[in-house]
Amino acid sequence: DLSAVPRGSTLDPEKVKVEEEKEHSGDSDTLRHVKTNIIAGCCMSLGLRYAGSAEKGAVDLLVKHLEAFRAVKCRTKTDRQLIECCTCICALAASLVMAGTGDVP
Repeated sequence: DLSAVPRGSTLDPEKVKVEEEKEHSGDSDTLRHVKTNIIAGCCMSLGLRYAGSAEKGAVDLLVKHLEAFRAVKCRTKTDRQLIECCTCICALAASLVMAGTGDVP
């Protein structure tokens, strides 16, 4: 169960928005990159924690983040490589959770 992930945490995709491109200073770019990588890292840790379990809550959370990253990738011109990398990490994490289930939607 996902009781270890507190409700309203920064991993909740409804509360996390990967910022779109705007005029940013170097510091805000760095903070945006750090935040994006932290989200991807949290997704990967969930994937490893629930690997092979087919935990519905974990898969749903990972798929929501995957969709959020894909939506941002379509809207941004900068940071595409970062967003693509984070998208791949979320997809890998979701596949880890579903590994061995034979569930192919």
